[in-house]
Amino acid sequence: MLKNWSNIALVAVSRTQKMLDDLDFAFNSRLSSTFGSIHLKNGVTTEQLIGEMLKINDCKRKIVEMKAAVEAALDCLDDNNRQTLKKRLLDKMSFREIADDDGVSLRTAFRRFENAQMAFLRALRRQGYNEERMKKEFAEVPQLAAVAERLGGENYFVASRE
Repeated sequence: MLKNWSNIALVAVSRTQKMLDDLDFAFNSRLSSTFGSIHLKNGVTTEQLIGEMLKINDCKRKIVEMKAAVEAALDCLDDNNRQTLKKRLLDKMSFREIADDDGVSLRTAFRRFENAQMAFLRALRRQGYNEERMKKEFAEVPQLAAVAERLGGENYFVASRE
């Protein structure tokens, strides 16, 4: 199982509100430093400050774009595929837990997850989001890169027989 940006984006969607709140705080603190020219007293030029604020807004735009793409792709899936992805990637259930919850064998739970992943990936591709585009657009967003790093263990997306 490959660790891919479609899975990373799916996991990141559950954290988008926190990411956006953090970016709003960063933007507002920079905005408030413009009053009284606090940034100048700290050696930050107005151009640097505006550049930082634009970068923060660009990060917010990309996070919102990613969230919209993931939600649209999830809306294209049937309920079973959507629930399987949610259980494994968002609720962090093991395949054994998914199998028990659904009343199926471990092999069936794993197969359902693989099928759901492929359906999700196809739905993203229909929107024009292949792996290359997702990595190019979203890997540079620090908040999304942090999610990718957290999921960076090679075993996060790999089936465990336990």
